[in-house]
Amino acid sequence: MKKIKQLEICVIATLLSMANAFAQGGTTGPLTWIIEDYTLTISGTGAMPDYYLIDEGIYSTPWNGYKTSIHNVVITTGVTSIGNYAFACFESLILITIPNSVTKIGYHSFEFCYTLPSITIPNSVVNIGEQAFTHCSSLTSITIPNSVTSIGRDAFSACASLISINVESDNNNFASENGVLFNKSKTTLIRCPEGKADLAYVIPGSVTSIENAAFYSCKKLISITIPDSVTSIGNYAFHSCTSLTSAIIPNGVTTIGLATFYSCTSLTSIIIPNSVTTIGIDAFTECESLISITLPNSLTNIGGSAFSGCTSLTSITIPNSVKSIEHLTFFYCTSLTSIIIPYSVTSIESGAFGYCESLTSITNLNPVPVALNSSVFSHVNQNACTLQVPMGSVSAYKNAAQWNKFNIVGIDVEYQYTPMPTADAVWNVYYRPIMSYNIKDHAYSTDGDTLINNEIWTKIVLSGKTVLVDHLSSDPIMVVNSYGPFYQGAYKETDKVVRFCSPEGIIDTIYDYNLSVGDTVKFLKFIRQFLTEDGDTCLIVKKIDTIFVQNHYRKSISFKPIYTDFQSDKLLVEKWIEGIGSNHGILYPLHIKPLNYNEIEGLEREDLTCFSENNALVWQNSVYNTCTLLAINDLTLTDKIEIYPNPASQLFNIKIPDELGNSLSKIELFDVIGNRILTQSSDNYPINITHIKSGIYLVVIYMGERKITKKIIIY
Repeated sequence: MKKIKQLEICVIATLLSMANAFAQGGTTGPLTWIIEDYTLTISGTGAMPDYYLIDEGIYSTPWNGYKTSIHNVVITTGVTSIGNYAFACFESLILITIPNSVTKIGYHSFEFCYTLPSITIPNSVVNIGEQAFTHCSSLTSITIPNSVTSIGRDAFSACASLISINVESDNNNFASENGVLFNKSKTTLIRCPEGKADLAYVIPGSVTSIENAAFYSCKKLISITIPDSVTSIGNYAFHSCTSLTSAIIPNGVTTIGLATFYSCTSLTSIIIPNSVTTIGIDAFTECESLISITLPNSLTNIGGSAFSGCTSLTSITIPNSVKSIEHLTFFYCTSLTSIIIPYSVTSIESGAFGYCESLTSITNLNPVPVALNSSVFSHVNQNACTLQVPMGSVSAYKNAAQWNKFNIVGIDVEYQYTPMPTADAVWNVYYRPIMSYNIKDHAYSTDGDTLINNEIWTKIVLSGKTVLVDHLSSDPIMVVNSYGPFYQGAYKETDKVVRFCSPEGIIDTIYDYNLSVGDTVKFLKFIRQFLTEDGDTCLIVKKIDTIFVQNHYRKSISFKPIYTDFQSDKLLVEKWIEGIGSNHGILYPLHIKPLNYNEIEGLEREDLTCFSENNALVWQNSVYNTCTLLAINDLTLTDKIEIYPNPASQLFNIKIPDELGNSLSKIELFDVIGNRILTQSSDNYPINITHIKSGIYLVVIYMGERKITKKIIIY
């Protein structure tokens, strides 16, 4: 069988020799071609056609069958371009003659011309296509003439012997320095030749941008100095720089791109500045000598497989600015023993820590277990790995799939105390009195400073609206009245104790965040059954937690009555959150009002719905899907929409201006105490009211997500 195969090879070689012994030729576009004595000659006038890749190593060129035996290519004057893929895989090519009539060298035109030692580009050429000379591994130097205005992506990539790329001095678009290709102003480094012998390279201080694949496969390069002027580093920039041992990214860079340091197998350290927000996919893949890396707090995105195959990496701390650990990010980091996952991470994708076989310790600061699939920690001995989580979250992790396979230990989470705000803060409070269809929609807010006893205190004002609601659904119908802002007093915090001064000048403690479990506090808003012997109402600290609020932890103090009786825990669920106050509202602990049993059934409620600072939402009560009802009435729309006739006795209609479009979906009719009388869809007008008794009614018009309330008199 082996002899037959050898015979086939000999026959093919003989046929190729015969083919070159006798001329082969034809036409291609406006040109003619002929192969004779291992030389391909292309002549005529006009542009060479663009060719394409049919299959691996097979192209649409008419000379494709002879390409491996051609040693010399001659293009005669009159030919104006070299087509795409024209001479790709001419594996025996050693000489190419290009005339001054050629203006374009197409993309991939000389790729895989392994034996081509040199090429002269005439000064008629304007465009050099992408990957035009890729994998010309014998090419040692190339000169860009003054006529060239564009050079395509990776035009000289994988040219392992290329030691210099030279540019004629009068070229208006490109320049070279020490054999490295730049744009004319030298602000962009385009390509460092792969065969450059220098072990160290200092990028000029004029450079602000390093192009994609600029140092791709510069295998001799041991060190690189990147100046502070650089703000952009392209994808694949240092890919396969296998001798590179260290790098310092300058402070202006914001992104480490796709596969930037891929397979830098000697890289042991890299410094990433606080300016970097994104590490791209595969950025450090297979950097197998990388022992440690410090990720900056500015980082928000780590791409998939970013550190996969970093087999020497022993530990990693993910900054609390990162929200997602993506697919295969730390896959096959076989020496990784510990990781710290911040509270900000809310998503961990498949294979993120797969094959991290040495992993023995994970600290996860997120109080809520992130949903995992089984591949996240595949081939990790989870039973032998300790998972440290916030003390109050141990139970949650023990009940969470995949997390519950670890040895779970609770830890006290470090946090910085958050004081009460002194400016630009708003507390939204929902208050519904017993047996009433009028909801109070409060907003307590800071209102500058005031001087009390020669100290600066923060003023609090109250404003809001009374809203009529549907007595069945509690949906808002209309605003009854508005009030405020009214001065409520002022507060000051000292050593975690918040004092309040009433408008009458009475000063008392409202919050004390130094309390411990078992401590008691006076609490005036409570029922008689829980009074102490001296007539004071008291609560006892039941539990102190750390909870996650706006990307960091805050202390939360939960209370219970000092004397428990039947449904006391339902009667009062009081919680203080540092920097926010009571879950019922900032001034709730001061209210002198007895708690009514009807609160058990929810007939009377007073709750903090949201807390905001600097116009940004900080905390929202999970019971409520909105912070306020204040915006239910769009006055501009109300002015434009008309109900006619009004008063009406039998029918009425709704007039909607053209500029509001056809967004009306339905209308509802309510009486003045909130009873819904009728509901009607938008395609059934006018509205029949002959069955409705005389009186004043409210018409609620639904326009998309907005409600517009109008009044109508029926007689």
